[in-house]
Amino acid sequence: MLVLRPWSVAVAVLVATLAACRHDRSADGGAAGAVPSAANAVVQLEMPAVRDTWMAPALAALARHVDIPPCVIAQARAADSVTFAWSEQLPSDGWLIIVRGGERTPCPPMIQRGPLATWHRDLPPRADDDPGFFADRERRARLTRRRASPVRMVGEYVLSAGITAYADAGFDPRDGIIAAASVRFDAGSAADGARLRFDRWRANLDASRLGGAWPALAAIAVAGPVAGTPRLDFTLAMPGPSGADAAALLLTAFAGGAIATPRMPCPPPTALQRFRLRCADGEVKIPVAAQAGVRAAAVDDLTMSEVTDHSGRVLSTIERLAPTDVLVALGLALDDTVLAIDDRALPARWPAALVERLGTAAPGATLTMQIKRAGRALTLRYRIEP
Repeated sequence: MLVLRPWSVAVAVLVATLAACRHDRSADGGAAGAVPSAANAVVQLEMPAVRDTWMAPALAALARHVDIPPCVIAQARAADSVTFAWSEQLPSDGWLIIVRGGERTPCPPMIQRGPLATWHRDLPPRADDDPGFFADRERRARLTRRRASPVRMVGEYVLSAGITAYADAGFDPRDGIIAAASVRFDAGSAADGARLRFDRWRANLDASRLGGAWPALAAIAVAGPVAGTPRLDFTLAMPGPSGADAAALLLTAFAGGAIATPRMPCPPPTALQRFRLRCADGEVKIPVAAQAGVRAAAVDDLTMSEVTDHSGRVLSTIERLAPTDVLVALGLALDDTVLAIDDRALPARWPAALVERLGTAAPGATLTMQIKRAGRALTLRYRIEP
């Protein structure tokens, strides 16, 4: 529920990955002391409190999504507590999982450290000459604020020179979802900007794509900032089975990327009018009466460059596009990179294939196009109307 993209990614994985233990060393068997100073955020999770809730299977599935080895997931699931740490770094983010207690089974990727077992990718446990993440008293105090919650998080992120966001959060999945989080900033202007960005981000989300996850996002209450207190406070209270279902679907939305995908922006009104289309509910609506015009429109007056990604998928970037082109009415713009149509690889001469499908589809049919715009994923949606 944090505002900027790096925090969105962090929280998506932090909430979606196994983690736990109390912050003081006597309670967690030394797990907190194994977290290195290089970490940006740490999540703690008390496994007995969540093992029989909706969160357990959701976390296991999402842990696989971020390529945590199956035997690590199995040990975490059986543990008394698990600590998870994350760091943003190049060329790839770092991850550390620390497991305490529970049944130990053979797991070659994990390293045994007395009562603890650790697994890491580019974020090794604290070395002897490193004071560690929790040497900072203020971090310990923020985590203590959330000690009543079986899932706790604390972290920082540098937004710009001299301005850092300090976050802490607690989650309780035992009866639906009860959650609270705070983000404090070094400057009031940063807090004001973060509130505006969060509100804009939520307003631009594609609720139809989020489906059952949307009620949880819509129910998040935000307070602040107020004069003299550059802090935002987030709360979410959805008890009962409906809250559990919405929270589980929210984790799935994080993993699938839908949480980061904004609602489709409407094409220019003049372009829509030219082809007798309309835009509503995050979709371009194509009346049956307008299909012939879409199908007959020329799509040759454009220039594209194509590259092949590491998986062999062809990506097409629009380098020249006339304002009168039907693709503009369909929501595409200069410099968009087209990734897929209906989540499938682009066909040969995809612009012609796109207008052919939209020009011949039956009433009620839908089609999506996955693109990147200014580095952000975006899904364009189309619906044939009677």
